[in-house]
Amino acid sequence: MAGASSSSSSGRQVEEEAPVAERDDLVSPPPDMLDNNPPLPLDMLDVIFARLPFEQLSFPNLDIWFTPGIFPKPDVGTLERWAAPVRSFTARVGTPHYHRIAGWLHALARKRVEKLILRFGDPFECAVLAPGLFSCRALTRLELHGFCLMPRAPPQGFGGFPNLATLVLIDVISLFVGCGAQLERLISTAPQLRVLTLDSVMVTASHTDADAVEETWTIRAPNLRVLKFSMDMDNGCRFTEELPLLEEAFITIEDPIEFGTQDLIIDSLRRITSVKRLSFDADTVQVSRLG
Repeated sequence: MAGASSSSSSGRQVEEEAPVAERDDLVSPPPDMLDNNPPLPLDMLDVIFARLPFEQLSFPNLDIWFTPGIFPKPDVGTLERWAAPVRSFTARVGTPHYHRIAGWLHALARKRVEKLILRFGDPFECAVLAPGLFSCRALTRLELHGFCLMPRAPPQGFGGFPNLATLVLIDVISLFVGCGAQLERLISTAPQLRVLTLDSVMVTASHTDADAVEETWTIRAPNLRVLKFSMDMDNGCRFTEELPLLEEAFITIEDPIEFGTQDLIIDSLRRITSVKRLSFDADTVQVSRLG
């Protein structure tokens, strides 16, 4: 079932929660949601949302949990009608609601969303993101968790995320020619980027072994402070640029010999000489240093 928690300057004060990426309680909704036990009947929830004056309300922080088979409220139309910008939007989404993603991104771009966190719950069916993602240029934090397909940037080009400070991509897949260059550009056009997590990110021109094309790309982020990088197969990433301000690095490369990434180990260590905290795991090669 869907629910939303919000706070505003005129309402009760809500203690700030820990970042979603660090929370383990996402399976159960928080206790102040409308669908708390005992759950309200769906027709009653429809009446409640239908009568709320969204044009006059402000929901700067919106968290949504979707249970498969339940039609969620509020819908995209409701989101469009909200009076104020939506500062943060967090959603845990199952396959029955993947088709709503395009509408959300379009509406959130218009509402100048600053923090966007999407978690997808089906490892056997990828969510397909919409190009509207690249219109959310006010983002300071972007997290994509679970199996989802990264879209192509609009034909007219992508201007970047000028305010993006945190980027988290986990189990994100890119399957088109030029996807490596696009990911490289997404990172390099975020001059404020401080924290970067790339975990099991797949970058290839095709999802079939017969016509797969490896595309090499690099991490260009001169202001990066924290890097978490993990891959279980060669995704084309190469460390060819210095990361002069990097303070913490956590790097995991599974079976580097099998995937031909021996040089990646040496190159990555050369580019992160400024780190104060380093954890490096390359299967048979393990390095750990605290400073």
